[in-house]
Amino acid sequence: MAGRPWHERVYRTLLKLLPSEFRNDFEESMTEDFKDQRADAVARGGGRPMRRLWSQTLAGIVRQAPREHLGILRRDIEYAWRLLWRRPAFAASTL
Repeated sequence: MAGRPWHERVYRTLLKLLPSEFRNDFEESMTEDFKDQRADAVARGGGRPMRRLWSQTLAGIVRQAPREHLGILRRDIEYAWRLLWRRPAFAASTL
């Protein structure tokens, strides 16, 4: 990771706010999209477009991370309920 530019390292660090399941599926494509968007911002003149890109990126990750974590938690709870429903005797014995 040390050979990567600072902006990519910072972006990948921000992605660590997302669940690992989500990151494993989408990290590479999201990083490529970010690099393309950054190149566009540099081509448009740097300063203001770059600040806008970083603010949108940060806001997007901060909005998405809780949503993804809650989605995984919801699926885990639904799975647990299905297991308990199928085996009520086991559920009663664990109490």
